[in-house]
Amino acid sequence: QEVKFLFKMKNSVFLQLLILRVSSAFLVQSSFVPDEYWQSLEVAHRIVFGYGYLTWEWTLGIRSSLTILPVLVIFKILSWFKIDYPVLLILLPRIAYSAITALGDYAIYRSSKLHYGPKCAYYTFICLSTSWFLYYCSSRTLVNNLEQVLVSLGWYFYSRKKFDDSYPNIYLIFVICIGVAMRPTSAIILGPLWLLNGWKNETNLQKYLLLSVISGIFILISSVLLDLMVYEKFLLTPVAFLEFNVFTDGSSAFGTHPWHWYLSQGVPTTMLTHLIFVYTMIVDVKNQATRSITWMFFLYLVGYSCISHKEIRFLLPILPLLCSLGGRFLSTISPRNVMKWVTCLWVVNIPLVLYLGLVHQRGPLDVVNYLRSECLKRVDAGYSCSIFQLTPCHSTPHLSHIHLDIEMSFLTCEPNFEKNLTYIDEADLFYMDVELWIKDQQGLSADYLVMFDELNERVEPNFWKKLGYTLDKSFFHTHFPTGRQGSHMLVYKSTSRE
Repeated sequence: QEVKFLFKMKNSVFLQLLILRVSSAFLVQSSFVPDEYWQSLEVAHRIVFGYGYLTWEWTLGIRSSLTILPVLVIFKILSWFKIDYPVLLILLPRIAYSAITALGDYAIYRSSKLHYGPKCAYYTFICLSTSWFLYYCSSRTLVNNLEQVLVSLGWYFYSRKKFDDSYPNIYLIFVICIGVAMRPTSAIILGPLWLLNGWKNETNLQKYLLLSVISGIFILISSVLLDLMVYEKFLLTPVAFLEFNVFTDGSSAFGTHPWHWYLSQGVPTTMLTHLIFVYTMIVDVKNQATRSITWMFFLYLVGYSCISHKEIRFLLPILPLLCSLGGRFLSTISPRNVMKWVTCLWVVNIPLVLYLGLVHQRGPLDVVNYLRSECLKRVDAGYSCSIFQLTPCHSTPHLSHIHLDIEMSFLTCEPNFEKNLTYIDEADLFYMDVELWIKDQQGLSADYLVMFDELNERVEPNFWKKLGYTLDKSFFHTHFPTGRQGSHMLVYKSTSRE
């Protein structure tokens, strides 16, 4: 039975998507990947407030300032009105990204309604709402979320043009230009949209190409000017991005996977019960929209599979389109089977998102929240406060979550820019021999040390006590520790400094 009240109010679907996505900003209390902090919040914090840390990507100039524009605007407004409280610095960007992703979801819903009808649009809404990965990521300040929204809007503008020839091309062209300027690899999925739309405009192809060139130049100039304001020097960040990540495969320094990883592991993991879209690809091949999404999906997989460094979050831009195919599948089966599938979607995805959002990998946020309160007490009492993170690099947020101009050090892991055959980054060097590394540093002087409990297995008993530190707090991190991460994160406090 369809839930009819979903459609009684105008824009009620968008309102529900907005409420759903914004709720993730409050419910999801775990960390996912370093980039959600170090490639957005930390950069904007350094630019707006004048202190913090810029990673090598920003000193090298391979990131477009468009990727941090929403956070920059929020931080600047908070700074102007002198209401830059830590809770607002942390929460408002998450709410903003949630709202932005809700807009993308609504674009997919409207597109499904255009291509497949109201019934399919409703089930697309169900698939979007029950996707554990979309909910888990929607409030995270990742460039992939912005990329996802641009792809969804691009598909919607293409759909509008397909059913209404008088609909302007400029919206789709602008979305494509912004996406490619922000993250050049977006061309893998946005490029086919541009070609499809151009094919539909074959009678006005010259005008379409001219509009594309003018729009591209405008967006490029705007992007360069924004980069000039942020970097304080002239840069072509899209070119630098492609050179490092694609042409020289520099991103492979952060891990590689086999060519089939997205197809064999990435898509099944992110979609789980939503893998029903595969059925639609097979049986609905005569539908033009289904064919277009299918081709875009496989082109996207092929393009990204050619890059050695692979991450599950890179699939975010394509997932809403796959949810549209999932909605198509549900709209074609019997009501009894629909209820079984929808029940399965909820039963599997809700517990998963609750566990991953509230339990798994929550240690980093708990640690920085605790350190913020402790350092604030010390600063208010007239003392200094310093922190040293003896963890894999970028394991926790940095000063964007502390918002105090204090010394906060960590183990770095910059790529081997010089192509030195004997190069070992600082984090690897530390983990090779913890005690020797600390001895070479002539001890430690920070007020607080942060580490995973796994590190205690690498040093002799009472090692930290001999250095003048005692265990202050222990925070749960995960039930499934891997590599250099442990089940808990530990905070040690210096006994020799006030």
